[in-house]
Amino acid sequence: MAGDSGGNKCPGWSRIAHRPGLFVFIGLVILLCGCSDRGSQRSDREVSPYAQKVSSSIRSVVEQMAAEEIDPAAFGGGLSQKYSTSLVKVDEERGIQCYIVLDPFDRERIDSLQTYSVRIEREEGTLQLVQAWVPYDAMRLISELPFVSRVQPPDYPAPR
Repeated sequence: MAGDSGGNKCPGWSRIAHRPGLFVFIGLVILLCGCSDRGSQRSDREVSPYAQKVSSSIRSVVEQMAAEEIDPAAFGGGLSQKYSTSLVKVDEERGIQCYIVLDPFDRERIDSLQTYSVRIEREEGTLQLVQAWVPYDAMRLISELPFVSRVQPPDYPAPR
């Protein structure tokens, strides 16, 4: 065809081929459409309160213990040595020592934690937290309570 670049049989191709800005624009539109789809997928998959509120170091210990279905009577002791890490302490009763940040911080909320067999060691009203031992299999339930803001390991002293 006369006036057609490269022998292309599409009559409008020569006008489009000489406009690189148009290709950049189309590429950006395709890219943005792809990104917006991924963003909507993320909002569809809400992050659970467990993943939002419980520190990753505690979650990894909880998941390890849950995978092995810990029975302290059958295990014969040694739970603390097997599952404790430098950040997370586990006792022989399958409890994990942690700070639980409460909002609001009041007696009613603290008492309701104890219904999940949480053993309170210390209450710090100014920091809105309790230091407690939480059974590993109650950690998810605790994190779903609306007044629990965060569950994290206590700040243990580090050797020099």
